[in-house]
Amino acid sequence: MVADMDSVKVNAVFQKVESLYASELQAGMIDIIAPPPEIYPDIASMKPTLGDPKDRFYWRTKEVIDCAYVMTYSRSRGLYYLMLEDDIQAMPNFALSIIERAKRDSAWDLLEFSIFGSIGKLFRSSEVTAFVDFILANASKKPVDWLLNDWFARPVCRLDKGTGECKRGRAKRRVAFKPSLFQHIGYYSSLKGKVQQLRDPNFKQKALPILRTATLSP
Repeated sequence: MVADMDSVKVNAVFQKVESLYASELQAGMIDIIAPPPEIYPDIASMKPTLGDPKDRFYWRTKEVIDCAYVMTYSRSRGLYYLMLEDDIQAMPNFALSIIERAKRDSAWDLLEFSIFGSIGKLFRSSEVTAFVDFILANASKKPVDWLLNDWFARPVCRLDKGTGECKRGRAKRRVAFKPSLFQHIGYYSSLKGKVQQLRDPNFKQKALPILRTATLSP
């Protein structure tokens, strides 16, 4: 998805991808989408939350809406939806590793293949609509990765119980996979002046062994 309000930049990206991946586009392996400007509320007129300056508030609120748009577009295209960012390195055979893990058992609501909030998060497509509704209703309140935490905490975390029980309840719904299959390699954020130097210590570049039963047709 090209989440830019400048149509010239959107067209430039489309032309570049089309020149590099013409056969993949023709085969339907790649789609290029760009949200229409009318889906966005007047974020600039909203009151910032969390003590953020206006530019950061605008950036993270728009990011939530962008996330909701691409998830809504993608939910009917397969059994699973994998949340990723564009500045990552992936382990070889990552797709087969994910399908193998997803099929191994059904006792999960979210599979996590990275320690970072918006990278390597696998949803069942049947759960996407409810999550999208939740983040859109709270788009101006928190960043998307914080809203992800809230979404999975709500059914299990109670005010009359300790944090330990809450943590255990979330761990049952959000199953973390090690080693991580994705590494964040970007340095500069799309928010001007923001840098990201953290790296996932659980990421390994060597491919994992794959069971023969794993296929790319979930």
